[in-house]
Amino acid sequence: MNHPRSIHLQRRSGAHERHRYAPRAWPSQIRIAAVVAGCLVVEAIVARNVMDVTVNIVAFLAPLWVFAVSQAWPTKDRLFEIATMLIAVTATAGVLVFYAL
Repeated sequence: MNHPRSIHLQRRSGAHERHRYAPRAWPSQIRIAAVVAGCLVVEAIVARNVMDVTVNIVAFLAPLWVFAVSQAWPTKDRLFEIATMLIAVTATAGVLVFYAL
């Protein structure tokens, strides 16, 4: 039973509004960083264990360079985020293909 005093306390404390809003999505820079981190991990594992090559540090960090440019770029819309993720994956694949040849 809700007593008028308990309703009044709920309104003052905001306890009844905790679950009112949906959880927020991750910011775009975090989503891009997660993809870049995944690219770096996959690149390290494939280059070391599958191809058994030593990759130059500048080439190895190609996805990180893409991330750095994306953070300096003034545009931050959804299409830009998807394009940045695709470029990071393509850069990773390009480095691996280059060292496979």
